[in-house]
Amino acid sequence: MNKKAKTDQIPSRRDFFVKIALASVAVSLPPFMLSSCENKIEYQGSGLSPFKVWEEMLEALKTSPDFLPQRVEDLIVSKDLEAMYNFVKNEITLIPTTTNAISNYDLGNGHKWGLEAVLRCGMATPREKADLLAQMYTKAGISSKVVYENTAITENDVPSFFNRPIDRAFKPDISNSQFKRWEKEMGGSSKEPNQKELIKDYTADANILGDKIIESIPNIDDFGTEFNFKWDNSATPTVEFTHNNKTQYAHLFDPKTPFGEKHNSSNGLISKAKAVKENKEKVSLKITYRDTIDHQIVRDLIQGEWNATELVGKQIQLSFLHGLSLEEQVVTSIGSMRVFTPALALQAIDKDLEYVQERSFIADPITIDGKRIPIVEGKTFGANGDEILAKPQPQLQKEVHRLTVIPSASGYPIVKLSIDARDAADKMIEGLSARDFKITDNGKPISALLENNQRTPKILVLSDGSGSMPAAYAKEGMKKFNASLEQKIKESYPAAIIDFWKTPSSLFTWLLKASQTNYDLILFATDGDNDDELLEKNLKTYNSGPPAIILNVYDDSSTRLESFNKMAEITNGIVLNAKNQDKVLDEIKNYIIKMELPPYVFTYASADKTNPHNVEVTIDNERLKATGSYTVPKLEMEQKNGIAGVYLELKVGNKSPIKRVLAGWDPIAGYYSKPDNTDVASIKELFLGGIMLAVEGEGPTMAVALSDVLKSKLSNREWGEAYLENNIKKASEELSKGSVHIPSILLPMLAPLQDQVTATSITYPTGYRMCILKNMVGLNQPSVFTFDYLPTSFYETIAVNKSERFSITLKKTAQLAVREGSLFQESTYALLEDTNTIDSKSANIEGWIKEVINNDNIDYQYWNEYVLRGKYGYTTIFDKGASSKSFWLLKNGSGELYGILPDGSGGGGDTFEEQLEDFGKVIDILLLGAGLAGLVNPSTAVVGLLGKTLVKLYAIASESIIVMDTRGMDEEIIKTMQKLACNIRLEILKFSFGKIGDAAGTLETIIGLMGGKSPFSC
Repeated sequence: MNKKAKTDQIPSRRDFFVKIALASVAVSLPPFMLSSCENKIEYQGSGLSPFKVWEEMLEALKTSPDFLPQRVEDLIVSKDLEAMYNFVKNEITLIPTTTNAISNYDLGNGHKWGLEAVLRCGMATPREKADLLAQMYTKAGISSKVVYENTAITENDVPSFFNRPIDRAFKPDISNSQFKRWEKEMGGSSKEPNQKELIKDYTADANILGDKIIESIPNIDDFGTEFNFKWDNSATPTVEFTHNNKTQYAHLFDPKTPFGEKHNSSNGLISKAKAVKENKEKVSLKITYRDTIDHQIVRDLIQGEWNATELVGKQIQLSFLHGLSLEEQVVTSIGSMRVFTPALALQAIDKDLEYVQERSFIADPITIDGKRIPIVEGKTFGANGDEILAKPQPQLQKEVHRLTVIPSASGYPIVKLSIDARDAADKMIEGLSARDFKITDNGKPISALLENNQRTPKILVLSDGSGSMPAAYAKEGMKKFNASLEQKIKESYPAAIIDFWKTPSSLFTWLLKASQTNYDLILFATDGDNDDELLEKNLKTYNSGPPAIILNVYDDSSTRLESFNKMAEITNGIVLNAKNQDKVLDEIKNYIIKMELPPYVFTYASADKTNPHNVEVTIDNERLKATGSYTVPKLEMEQKNGIAGVYLELKVGNKSPIKRVLAGWDPIAGYYSKPDNTDVASIKELFLGGIMLAVEGEGPTMAVALSDVLKSKLSNREWGEAYLENNIKKASEELSKGSVHIPSILLPMLAPLQDQVTATSITYPTGYRMCILKNMVGLNQPSVFTFDYLPTSFYETIAVNKSERFSITLKKTAQLAVREGSLFQESTYALLEDTNTIDSKSANIEGWIKEVINNDNIDYQYWNEYVLRGKYGYTTIFDKGASSKSFWLLKNGSGELYGILPDGSGGGGDTFEEQLEDFGKVIDILLLGAGLAGLVNPSTAVVGLLGKTLVKLYAIASESIIVMDTRGMDEEIIKTMQKLACNIRLEILKFSFGKIGDAAGTLETIIGLMGGKSPFSC
């Protein structure tokens, strides 16, 4: 890069804010005093703005005193041993390795988050301090090692080692001329916006909240634990180094010990240090789901495991990939999206692609209606796990002489197409691939999934699980019958698919569920005992679904036979006496042989609710055509089949797992209810959005956090500059590779606690600070963004007695709740601010729930399980009048505080008016506002993982998914890139001038009013 000397007057702090905002540099910064400089060498970036300006800003941040990685590098280059010593001793905060004591036999060798994390947050254990200094000395060419020093440290000495406030100034060295140049290049104005600070002082409000909670707990003296200040004098980690042929020592803890000397200069025996005791905790993340068929069964969706320390300063994205190119997104309606691939992708901004791929995970695709698609190398499968035959010859479609199609919408919005292809001799042709067919629905091309391409019966067996069933059709007897049935059918159809559902005695309810599937035949073994009734509104669904054979297990000819006949009649099926199993198996086989089974079955999701629907199927460049029609049922009268709930389980080390309902039915609060269509609809909103898990030790310094944000913006450089140069082809290719995204909300929400270290105390996390950001992309309703603090930090305070420890931890962690209230439209802080609260112990003693929440209340289970029973080792504090379901979660031993919203998340939420519609295009997801944009774009890790694992998107794409014509879509893609670029530029500032979702105070509005421009105009 080119450098040039500049002499400038240093701008004021106020001037800095004005210019940094108006330059649209996508970072809103807290107050600081700029350093003085007469002859500044100004770094010159490369390429086009805004990327050139962001590159220069990134370089400027390295000059800030709180950018600790650069401080270390500069000190190593200087070879100033005492300066390095003073930096580690006086500018890195000391923290213990354990919870309630200075050490637990690992003071001398225990690591907590690792040396990389030390330079993110400026906190270190005794051994991490020593290892950091020894590493710096070694890199500077000084012979050094960590040893154990025998010290005489007393318990009264110890607090002064920890309670040492450090002033880490955010003070990058930036000249006034550089600000002006940035402003000019970014098209800013000289007018001043109404700036609100990004990180404001939360301590006063947090102290008020802490006092209020303490006053509300009658038995407050029972809370808290004592701290053990005993120091392990036999294992004090010290750096031994050789300088000028003299062995010296760097004692890093007692402020009174000078450089080069041992703590106990007269009797400080030195011994060999033990090997580092690495933190080997694991973080496991498991995503599961339930469906409407049997919502009591939990099924695995995807899971991954990582070393906990490897996640510090990184993020894990849970994405549900739709697998569409930019061009395909332009022509594909959101309502027709059906197949998603779950991925857990590590996002590590300073690591290469191979690193993140090795620590990322991908699972088999799943349809929105809950069908898994196995990915097996060398084979292709449809949505039911049916193997797709390889095409026997390239020109097989030329042999097709006659084509027919029969559409069915019994499982709407899933539409099933049964297609028959015959040759000139009227012989069935099997083995065609999805790409041999083109399908339109009401004239619009659709992307359909080929479920099978051979004459393969798919059979669903329902077995009544009630206690009145005969032994031959109960438990082990039913398993034997199912095995015999499968053997019998596969004698004629080796590739047959046979699935089994165990049902209660709600015969018509379960027959309705089966009628909404894409099976060819239903078998229902039942004794006829029934606890529900046939509803006339569902007759059309029964009638348009697969036929049902009702197995009369007792050969009963009583009044139950009337129910059997009705079940067969409404499904166009038959009743068979089934007491003689050998006989009935032959009858079932003969029935199947006589069925007209199509060789090709396609399914797709339809978004258009107008009637009727005309389907057209063509083959061989439209040489042959087949047509059919279907009518959309009145869905408001029926329960859809599909995924009913998606759930997260996070486990850190040996701690109890943390569970969250990400979308859909809550199995605890909704224990006495069943999933409904609202639950099913919310799953797609989650799949279109996704979540991000962000992890830190303690929060990073401001300069480090801002550099992460700028690096994430610069990860868009390849496609962004191509777009600015009007090279749309290259821009499209580069955009499809993904990018890194650091949501700006992480800056204030994961920032370190304020007044964290005082002259009398230090409050620090003994675990990991973790949070979940979740996007629910609204379909026909507003979109929702939520921030969720996870109870993984386990903050503790070092103070002289347990009541002080408890009180300080409570008030310090109350800052997190105040941040939520400051930045989000909905928060526990706001919901409980003016309420009269009661704690869970008092409420249980007083019988509160019987007085306020009766058994018939729809929220009874929520209050009883989540609030009153709560979490072991915690106290809940909530609104005594139950006007809000939010509550405070208070850790009994430490005083750590979390605010819990009614949805179970520990944070805040915002609702955006921006929403999508079923008939809108997939590309519209990318056009959502900046507050939502970050989580819907695939990361580099996700894209790279797909490329490495599946070669090209899905292994099934070439044989089982119809690809639509996407020619002529450049104009729409250009519009998308323009909006996406705008979002990338403005996203961080969406909350800097007001709460998220409040557009009136955003920088976007300010720039518009002042006539400011930008290379990425919005």
